[in-house]
Amino acid sequence: MQYVITSRQSRQAEQETIHNGTSALTLMENAGVEAYNRIRRDIRKKDRILILCGTGGNGGDGYVLARYLYDAGYRKVDVLALGQPVHPEAKANSELYKGNRVDKIGKRYDVFIDCLFGTGFTGSLPEKARKLIQTINSLPGKKYSIDMPSGVDATTGLVHGIAFKCHLLLVVQYLKTGLFLNDASKYFDTVKLLDISIDIKAKDVLPRYFEREELKSVPLSQKDYEILAKESLIRFQGVGERGYEYFTQYLETMAKAQKKILVVPGRESWLSDGAKVVIVPGADEKTIRKGITLLSK
Repeated sequence: MQYVITSRQSRQAEQETIHNGTSALTLMENAGVEAYNRIRRDIRKKDRILILCGTGGNGGDGYVLARYLYDAGYRKVDVLALGQPVHPEAKANSELYKGNRVDKIGKRYDVFIDCLFGTGFTGSLPEKARKLIQTINSLPGKKYSIDMPSGVDATTGLVHGIAFKCHLLLVVQYLKTGLFLNDASKYFDTVKLLDISIDIKAKDVLPRYFEREELKSVPLSQKDYEILAKESLIRFQGVGERGYEYFTQYLETMAKAQKKILVVPGRESWLSDGAKVVIVPGADEKTIRKGITLLSK
């Protein structure tokens, strides 16, 4: 089973998990630990590592990651913060980190880890973050992002001007709709999920955008196309005019060709290649193929 959720649903899942007894501090610790466990496979103790920390929860994940790297003997770790943490959990983890801190890129690094803005980001990057990301995008080195590349809207995939370009994107718990929409796919090469133990009760309250067991194949008629297109104008208005245009064009092509699609009965209607998986609507064909590949892994 796979889920593809929006930013709002991600917050809902986290809040439900906290309500069921897992603290926000524990979830942050889990995210940092899981990121550490994945990234340490690729890096060396002698690598110079720069972790970019924002002021919110994503920055808190970065402080946890920095602490684990430092405690494990990666002594060439620097943290560059955009400002003082505003979340109490992020502040606590900032204080626990005993390694080096810098206020600018004053030397060469082998590894860059983006923990500036996570799933909740919308709009344009602040000027300081924009300049920092612009500089790092132009530098060589291994690059990672935690949850979403900073500058990418997790729900719509929209990027206003610039976003962090990473080789490996470590998505917390669930794939986000924005990964398959608009320009998001330009900003990451590979995606891996980090399981931070979101409570199963929290999963149950989420709309299941992709659930293999509930799918059925049906031929798509012109009438089906008209109904789906009309309903989707309301349901998916959040993806923007461009995303909706791609979705309706793809539906129309499928209808004319009388190909099969997969529909989740009683829930939102999503398309696939007719055989493998359901994908988020609103993407062009290249992004659709990438989405199918990601969800099939």
